[in-house]
Amino acid sequence: MFELMDIAKVQQKHALEQKRAIAKNVSNVDRPNYRSAHVKDLSPNDFKTILKSTSANDLNRTNARHIPGSKKPAGAFKVVYDKRPSDISRSGNTVSLHDEMMKSAELSAASKMTRSFLKSFLGFFKLAARG
Repeated sequence: MFELMDIAKVQQKHALEQKRAIAKNVSNVDRPNYRSAHVKDLSPNDFKTILKSTSANDLNRTNARHIPGSKKPAGAFKVVYDKRPSDISRSGNTVSLHDEMMKSAELSAASKMTRSFLKSFLGFFKLAARG
């Protein structure tokens, strides 16, 4: 069960970084020569590395005498800027509001599906615990 929670945690962190990139793109839609950003998709090796480093053993220390937990991954998700975009405006900007809204809708649907899956899984787990 904890592996499933770890997988969901990594997926939600990735989704959060994607949301940040979309928000940054939308906020810079009128900025001249701005290149749109997106979060690089995780390869299976990247996913395994992040999953190992964000295990259930992570502890938050609220007191210096507490046992330290494992280190969190630094820069696990990479933000990539378009080098050769297909659509460039007159100002040199590569952000398309239509594309960003589509990405946002897809991301919202994927996040909702993950949350729904976890909610139903936890419901089954609670049911099994009650006997």
